[in-house]
Amino acid sequence: MTATGAPSSSVPMAGADVPFEPKGGMFGFFPMIVRIDRPNWHLFKTIDFLSIVLVAGFLGSLEFVLDEGARKDWFESRLIVAFAFLSAASGILLVWRSLTPEHPTIELRVFANRNFTVGCILAFVLGMCLIGQTYIVPQFLSHIRGYNAMQIGHVMAVTGLAMFLSAPIVGKLETILDVRVIHFCGFALVCLGLYLNSHMTTEVGFNELLAPQITRGVGLILNLVTITTVSLGTLPRDMVSAGSAQFNVFRNMGGAVGLALINTQWDGRYDKHYWWMMERLTNTNQIFSDQVTMLSNYMAQLSGVNTDSEVAALYNITAQVQKQASIMAWNDVFLMLAVAFLFAAPFTLLLSKPKA
Repeated sequence: MTATGAPSSSVPMAGADVPFEPKGGMFGFFPMIVRIDRPNWHLFKTIDFLSIVLVAGFLGSLEFVLDEGARKDWFESRLIVAFAFLSAASGILLVWRSLTPEHPTIELRVFANRNFTVGCILAFVLGMCLIGQTYIVPQFLSHIRGYNAMQIGHVMAVTGLAMFLSAPIVGKLETILDVRVIHFCGFALVCLGLYLNSHMTTEVGFNELLAPQITRGVGLILNLVTITTVSLGTLPRDMVSAGSAQFNVFRNMGGAVGLALINTQWDGRYDKHYWWMMERLTNTNQIFSDQVTMLSNYMAQLSGVNTDSEVAALYNITAQVQKQASIMAWNDVFLMLAVAFLFAAPFTLLLSKPKA
């Protein structure tokens, strides 16, 4: 109270809200900016811990098999077989467990929605390209062209820039065109961009990769902007949260499976192209003989020694064969991804138009 008997402004009246006076100056006020709800500890009882363990066993083991399978010759390794069995067993038990509790960790009912199921398939294929292209192009530029990190970054930035500049346009197109049409066009453009990359040579550089990178970037943003709308737009509101989580898992698993397929495909195609060319490099091949003679004479002039010049020439030709086999294998991988998108594009016709 003041001397006049009036209540002081610094003392709250009975029933009034007590203002919060932060301690520690300006920094003490920051935690009060965000309104944090109090936890509902009763929800803790609804968590299905067994399902979480099964999810970890299923996805974790599958990820290990996909990452290490190519290095360990797949099922020739007992470790790969063991983790593959663990993944399969965990997956089967997870499906069984998801059908039993009242609050399942994995909500399988969302797959009854046609748009969601088809959208997950398309997201899986999209994940293959998203992760695959960021793996293949740097590998090619580094090992075939000898590019450094800065040069590789310049090439890879084209796709990101094309996606960045196209995103606002795609947002406008969503209000004009059917999202299913946009989605189909996106798959067609990605397929075209991948196909253009399947004709690379050892002399390919920034200029030659510009058109495929832009085409693929525009196609990817057409898909990424619309795929979520199409897949989740027809789900009931109470299933959107569960559907969103599983949708993202499909896209990420597409990337993991894509990398495994890319590495396996490249290894097989490299061996095939390498031995196909080496079988034709015999003494009866006049072009090969002339090349060996020319290189031997050239190297003999450089070193002044004739005894090792032919061996050096053969090493040089072998290195050229390895480089050619590598680029041919990368071309086959790009063609494989293009075919995957070609077969996935018609799935967009199965989608129904989501409500506004």
